[in-house]
Amino acid sequence: MNQILSIISDIRVVIGIAVVVLILAVWLIVEKVRTKKFRKELEGLEKRYNAIKSIPLTFKMNKAVTAARSNADTANKVNEAKKSYDMTQASIRKISENLANCEDAILLGKLRKADDTTPRPRPPATGCGHRNPRKPAPHTGRPMRAILS
Repeated sequence: MNQILSIISDIRVVIGIAVVVLILAVWLIVEKVRTKKFRKELEGLEKRYNAIKSIPLTFKMNKAVTAARSNADTANKVNEAKKSYDMTQASIRKISENLANCEDAILLGKLRKADDTTPRPRPPATGCGHRNPRKPAPHTGRPMRAILS
């Protein structure tokens, strides 16, 4: 017992324990900050996702299909737009899955996995002028506007 007390009272042991506690405290603070950063980023991405989901692409696509029934020339354009529409819908489903996986990872404290699954927004292509998330994506908007006009 005296030997344990003499080891604990040694200044090097006390400093070592203090350093370990300090490192642990810094690590916990860094993890909290990272968690908060990821939650904030996820919230922003969810807002952008909801803005994209609010675009009535299905309605516009159905309107274009209806217009194509009466005009054979428009039918080719509608088929091209339908391919873009299907790709867009698949991308929206994938984004939804990634957001859910990222949220699960954040809640479970797996921040590295959350960082890997966080969908990174790509900047708009130069020259297309597409900055408003409420407007249709450029690859579906042009054919749809040509069909519906």
